Amino acid sequence: MARFITLIFFSFLFIFILSLIGLRPIHIMILTFILLLISLYLPTLYYVYFSRDVDKINQFLLKRQHSPSFKLLYSLANNDDIGIEEALDTLIHRQNKQNTAIYETLYYVYKKDFSRAEQTVKQINHKLYRTYYEVLIIIHTGDKNDAHAAIESVPNGWMKDALYTEWYQSHNEPLKAREHAQAALHKVKGLNYYLLYKTYVKEGLYAL
Repeated sequence: MARFITLIFFSFLFIFILSLIGLRPIHIMILTFILLLISLYLPTLYYVYFSRDVDKINQFLLKRQHSPSFKLLYSLANNDDIGIEEALDTLIHRQNKQNTAIYETLYYVYKKDFSRAEQTVKQINHKLYRTYYEVLIIIHTGDKNDAHAAIESVPNGWMKDALYTEWYQSHNEPLKAREHAQAALHKVKGLNYYLLYKTYVKEGLYAL
């Protein structure tokens, strides 16, 4: 409520200043509308895509537990199985299969249920994320050489380092796994950073 009141106050102040400099009413309305959109959505965009402040992302997600997608991500990061089940059930009933496929795949990977993950990963719309989870499944279920070749096919970036982290963990090479975990965290931001950071701390790959 306090944020809303502050936003209204500054909107009126903005309108007053624009009227003083002689802008036409239509231009004032357009600029005010743009200001409101930026004020409302900029914090969300920042935490979803750009932030690396784990505590603030944590608070951001906690304040948005009414959103099943945010609730699912928070619950996955914090091992809240009840929250995970509730959020996933809501998502499945609200959205179509293609929109929920990435959440279901994430859930099955979290549960180490890779046979179920193989069924849902094919329906992920986003090609890069579909490839990432396909390779992740191969690492845990496929041939060693196939898994390595699959990782190499992924473009350089945080996803490749995250996959190599899984690869070296599965081959009991903790030092190399930790090295790639650190590299992945240096390249990723936003909610993906939050999930990886929380995962790596739990697995002993990143020291607080």
